[in-house]
Amino acid sequence: MPIRILGTGFCVCYPGRLPICRPRIDRASTPRGSLHYDSSMPNFLSPSSKTTLLCSLIVACVSGCASLFPTENTQRAAPSDAIAQSVKAALAAGDIPESALGGVVIRARSGEVLWSRQAQKPMQPASTIKVLTSIVALETLTPAYRGSATLVTNAPQRGDVLAGDLALIGRGMDEFHVSQLQAMLRALRAQGVATIDGNVILDREFFQPPRAYEGVAPFDESPEFRYNVIPDALMLGSNLNQLALASDENTLRVVFGPAMEGVEFVSEMTLGDKPCRDWEDDWKIPRVEKNASGTIRVTLLGEFPKRCTANTEINVLSRTDYAERIIRHEWRALGGMWRGVAKEGIAPGGAKDGTAPAGADLRIISKQESRTLAEFNRDINKRSDNAITRTAFLSLAATKSNVEESDKTLSTSARAERIVRAWLTAKNIDHAGLVIENGSGLSRIEMISPMTLAQTLHAAHASKWASEFMMSLPIVGVDGAMRNRLQDTAAKEIGRMKTGGLRNVTSVAGYLPDPKSGDANDSLVVVLFLNHDNARGAKGRAVLDELMKGFMQRVQ
Repeated sequence: MPIRILGTGFCVCYPGRLPICRPRIDRASTPRGSLHYDSSMPNFLSPSSKTTLLCSLIVACVSGCASLFPTENTQRAAPSDAIAQSVKAALAAGDIPESALGGVVIRARSGEVLWSRQAQKPMQPASTIKVLTSIVALETLTPAYRGSATLVTNAPQRGDVLAGDLALIGRGMDEFHVSQLQAMLRALRAQGVATIDGNVILDREFFQPPRAYEGVAPFDESPEFRYNVIPDALMLGSNLNQLALASDENTLRVVFGPAMEGVEFVSEMTLGDKPCRDWEDDWKIPRVEKNASGTIRVTLLGEFPKRCTANTEINVLSRTDYAERIIRHEWRALGGMWRGVAKEGIAPGGAKDGTAPAGADLRIISKQESRTLAEFNRDINKRSDNAITRTAFLSLAATKSNVEESDKTLSTSARAERIVRAWLTAKNIDHAGLVIENGSGLSRIEMISPMTLAQTLHAAHASKWASEFMMSLPIVGVDGAMRNRLQDTAAKEIGRMKTGGLRNVTSVAGYLPDPKSGDANDSLVVVLFLNHDNARGAKGRAVLDELMKGFMQRVQ
């Protein structure tokens, strides 16, 4: 909390509260949230002099603290009239009302508020809320955190036959690559196993509920694309099939991966004359069918441009089928035989981390780990990967061993939300109006005020993991969604900004250079939200870019 030193004493200033005033500097404890003075004034002062001094100090305190914490309607160091007019014009051009704009600018080191507009109003942040999930994960899990997947069994091995089940236990890897599954199966083969005479149990219990993706209404009209994947604790291949599409005048060819047994992709897409860059416009959700023999056929539907090549990833197979078909293919490629099926369930003994409970006689065949959080944190902010962000969010709670009894019945998501709120409270950040659904911003209900997010960035700037956090953010004019923005400004190659967008949201949150600071490393924390049906895309970005240019030129 800032302390305002005055000639007659000092004040402790709190945003939104009356200051604490003392006629002389005194370290004694003082009740928070009330006017207070020290009765031990010099005895040579008369009562009337003491009253005069106290009144003067109270007036000075209120005035001084007000300068540190502007009211909601105050816009200190606002952009110049020219910038304000250009922003107003950009809003008007996009048919976006001025009431749709909320934001705040503060100095990263001091926390001093330089400009604000509807800063306390909860608004939709879209993907900019990822910076909150990101810094809480870094400070809670540490940058060295890794998720894992473990292949275990308690079945006896008789010659080259494993006489029982295997279990594949997921523990929140950001991405469990097929190559890592291959390494696990090679390890099993190296132990002399040629035949698996049992099932493979897919244990996703690290997150509760373990299959949160089941029965969920689609977020939008494209549930099959990567950004809509809802994570679980065992995200083999992110449940995505990679497609390479290539057409000539008459034919569309489709090649898919990863290799799977008993799965085929075919096309019923017609060929049209649209530009290749617009190939997704007439894409339709594929049809998935399983015939009596067990073969799965995925049929691509819609229209595709002639003389076009494209690559995409889609999530259309059930997670059980996806895992089973890959395991079958990879085990057969190693010369093995498998007589069972893949089943959802719990590993023998209920082991969720690959360790053996007492009496379970569980053997670890192979364990694979994810990248460190410091590494995949870049995918959270630079690539804005929703599934990886949601995995990090859930891992906040899933990794916590000392769960309070009252929390044990809660979902992993609900417990993760409590951890985020506790972090904010510990940083003295007001989180009134905060709504967290999954921590990624891919939500119609997630809300946060510009001030809460700005204070989060202020705390991140002072964090011991600040370097890891900053490296995860898009570099202005270089990469991520900021690679083509603010190219002609002082922010190019220096600023670090996270962007966000939904059909009714355009947002930015991050750090821009402070032109008024003598320190080249000092920054402005900038958070800007536009919430309106017309705010999406280029029109909304133009408004926010004008504001950011103005802040870099005009702050005082």
